[in-house]
Amino acid sequence: MATKREQLENLLSPEVVASVGKLSYNQLVEKIIDYKHSADSSRVSEGLVQQFLESTATQLSYHGLCELNTTAKEGEISVFFRNNHFSTMIKHKGHLYLLVTDQGFLQEDSLVWESLHNVEADGNFCDSDFRLCHPPQRAPPNAAASLAPRTSRDRSTR
Repeated sequence: MATKREQLENLLSPEVVASVGKLSYNQLVEKIIDYKHSADSSRVSEGLVQQFLESTATQLSYHGLCELNTTAKEGEISVFFRNNHFSTMIKHKGHLYLLVTDQGFLQEDSLVWESLHNVEADGNFCDSDFRLCHPPQRAPPNAAASLAPRTSRDRSTR
């Protein structure tokens, strides 16, 4: 069975793996800053490190998502950290879900879970029984104002 490092190397180019090594996110940022201020133009790995950071800007990689799917147990509730926020995560019927806690969905009683199936954070919303449901479509604020009936005061100001 392949080690985690070997699995990661299979997902990334060898050059990126060599450039990133075992550095933390903060260490990688410092490395990029050092390279940008260096007079040595042969430091090609700067671009590779930058590329790695951009591809993992959401603090989740496909390798990490695969690891979550592999290690999370069915029905297990856990804490998930992404984009500097903590979420409650559960594995249900082989799929990962995050508890919807965004303030924007406070009045949406049927939206309880959001699927975690890719790194783009565009999961599907589900109810408390993990049945697919759609958030209500909201008109943009300007569109709502233009559709509102005019009052006599609105007409008198023209």
